[in-house]
Amino acid sequence: MEQISLEDKVSNTLKWLANQIACIQVYKKWDEEFKKESLNNAWQKVQEQFKKDIDWNALTESQCKALHFGSWQSEEDIEEEISCLQSELDKGHLTKEEFDKKVSKEKNTLGLRLIPLYLYPSLPIGITLTSIGGEKRVFDGSNISTDIRFGCLAWGIKPKKD
Repeated sequence: MEQISLEDKVSNTLKWLANQIACIQVYKKWDEEFKKESLNNAWQKVQEQFKKDIDWNALTESQCKALHFGSWQSEEDIEEEISCLQSELDKGHLTKEEFDKKVSKEKNTLGLRLIPLYLYPSLPIGITLTSIGGEKRVFDGSNISTDIRFGCLAWGIKPKKD
């Protein structure tokens, strides 16, 4: 029996959710309370399915791309930022300690893939996340901001190489 890829599992789940939303919008005879209940139930089922299907510690770069994770910075972006920091150090605007700390945080973002908001509820407690500022944090269920830009959180993971 052929194994279904993670990408296909998530795509199928999202297609199912889109059809549930379409029913809510298209079926005009459904009352508002039933629509709300249907949407909430569908969302809960999707999150339960994601929790079953996604092994956050085994995600690869190509899987993250297929699941619409955002790519934060390229190696060139980081080198450019470090060059700017070096200039600030040379001008005396930063101490060596401040420079080293900022460079370390910049390097922490190399390979960072930002989490799409739709996957936030399925994040496992205890996973280590990295912010776009290079800060690492063990997720406790509510200790990161859910503010988004272009559909992704300012927090992400570093997936495995393909």
